Amino acid sequence: MTQDSGEKPAASIWFRLIGRRRPLWITLGIGILLILAPLVAAYLDGLLDDLLSQGHWRLMIGPAVVIAYILIVAPFVEQAEAGVVDAFRPLVLIDDDSFDRLVVEASRVNPIGEGGRLRLGCRPWCLDRTVVAP
Repeated sequence: MTQDSGEKPAASIWFRLIGRRRPLWITLGIGILLILAPLVAAYLDGLLDDLLSQGHWRLMIGPAVVIAYILIVAPFVEQAEAGVVDAFRPLVLIDDDSFDRLVVEASRVNPIGEGGRLRLGCRPWCLDRTVVAP
């Protein structure tokens, strides 16, 4: 193949913000800040003792833990995507150049549509991707 199918010509907004690898200290720092933010807010309001004694702290840090999990797992999912494309290459009965063009065309995400869907809460990997028959 002339181009590795794992290389994307234009990264999506999802990949640029979330899916790319970043140093571990940045990911951990973001996660810790997200988890501590509601606890610090409760402390400043004088409600931390009530929050901890009644067990409501789990509800406050739940969304932050989910976001931290996404930040940790997303780069591995993006890396696996390239492996899936490479694994299916032997099954597609077209030449390498046509396959590379097909991967680039099928992987392109309209940035305007992606931004709109991100604002609406749609998962970014379901954007404008259609299955193209060879």
